[in-house]
Amino acid sequence: MPPANHNASFSPQPLLFHLPLHHPPSLGIPQPPSLSPLIHISPARKPSKRPLPSILLQTRPPRPGLHRPATLAAALLHSARSHTQNSSSSSNINVDSSSKVPTVTISARAAALSFVSERVYTLSSRPPPSSWGAISGLYRARDGGYVRIHGSFVNHRRALASILGVPVSDSGEVNREDVARAIGDRWDAEELERVALGGDAVVVKLRGPGEEWEGWPVSEKVIGVKRYAVPEEEEGGDLEIRGHFGRYTGSSVGGGRRPLQGLRVLELSRVIAAPVAARTLAALGADVLWVTAPHLPDLPALDIDLGRGKRSIQLDFRQEEDRLKLLDLVRDADVFLQSYRPGSLEKYGLGPKDLAAVNPGIVYANLSAYAEPNDELNQNNPWATFRGFDSLVQTCSGMNVSEAEHFAAASTSPGEKNVPSVPARVLPCQALDHGAGYLFASGILAAIYHRDFVSDGFGAYKVDVSLAGVMKYLQSLGQYDGASGFQVADPVPQQLGCDAEETRQR
Repeated sequence: MPPANHNASFSPQPLLFHLPLHHPPSLGIPQPPSLSPLIHISPARKPSKRPLPSILLQTRPPRPGLHRPATLAAALLHSARSHTQNSSSSSNINVDSSSKVPTVTISARAAALSFVSERVYTLSSRPPPSSWGAISGLYRARDGGYVRIHGSFVNHRRALASILGVPVSDSGEVNREDVARAIGDRWDAEELERVALGGDAVVVKLRGPGEEWEGWPVSEKVIGVKRYAVPEEEEGGDLEIRGHFGRYTGSSVGGGRRPLQGLRVLELSRVIAAPVAARTLAALGADVLWVTAPHLPDLPALDIDLGRGKRSIQLDFRQEEDRLKLLDLVRDADVFLQSYRPGSLEKYGLGPKDLAAVNPGIVYANLSAYAEPNDELNQNNPWATFRGFDSLVQTCSGMNVSEAEHFAAASTSPGEKNVPSVPARVLPCQALDHGAGYLFASGILAAIYHRDFVSDGFGAYKVDVSLAGVMKYLQSLGQYDGASGFQVADPVPQQLGCDAEETRQR
């Protein structure tokens, strides 16, 4: 639990979002976009006409910054809660009626803190240790540009050391000064990005707002929910449907039951976005089994927070025996949630079509860094299969440069020249990770609802969410005017190790 004094630093402001709400035109605040067009569902029948509430834009940020991650937090937490009410409802829902939107109240303060959950818990009365990685951060390249490295995982550090030609210890540690020297002396920013992303390292070039980037999302949808065709009835007999469609008996009101109780979820994921989605489903009563493997590196400081409410098992599906065990689990699951690099599971027979053949009612949920929610669009997206993390999407999309420029303007006295002291400034939280996680949970719940109440329990569904898509949506929420976004106290004490806010450079 966070220390009791965490709430003291919040500036006075309306803390509750009573949705749906709109700003009076007299306030001069732009109306936020509705969540409705963000979710594209292709069901077998006519989809529900129940509208999703609009979002109330905050006039002041709970944490200092230019963008609106707290608004994103409140919106997507609300979205997940609304879809929970749909998914856990009984069959008396008339999907063709315009039913009253359920009232959901979201605390802006709690929503903002949920986006730093991995940094505000305590263990043995101590804050969590850093999981950022000694070589993670920003580096100046030979051509004067910058690159950001994500070095939390040992396999990525080893891959980068091989590319740069620098020493690596037996434990996989790399010296930061060696990395800075190699990049500054021998690599242009875009060249290193290309080589690293084509291999097993995770490096991107720092781009400014509006700078051309091949990975920019073109889809108008942030999330895709697609229904696979039900297999045709085999000649000579009825189609055998394995699974437990609609078996969960949760209720959103009374009785001591949680709304997703009985829903079975298999989670194959890494930090942070997909685990947030699975943790959300677990908090709502789902039985979540987190599948990892002995050979995969872990980040215990994050796992403590992200693993809450889950069971876990180790299966190395590179081994046939363990792969078959995983398929047995798939046969009895409702949701298969994964965040491995796009295309990496297909070679093990664990792709969406493979699992739909094993379980015709499975919801296969993919979370990626840059892939579009539309398979056809990914054919023209060279970044679709690249590895990525929250900090890297912020870097290559121009968000970090915008934050640095506006922070410099907020810190400059009238008449002084506005020169950023650092080339980049990250968001005050891993907003893309956490936002994608809650949106991912919403998409899964939407698929469950359509599977069980619209399609009568038949058909497999595929859900797609990307960090880049959430980045685009966050930018669509607008920015705080002038210096106002930086004129608030940070409610997260610095002693909690807010290492994600440190912009490292050579």
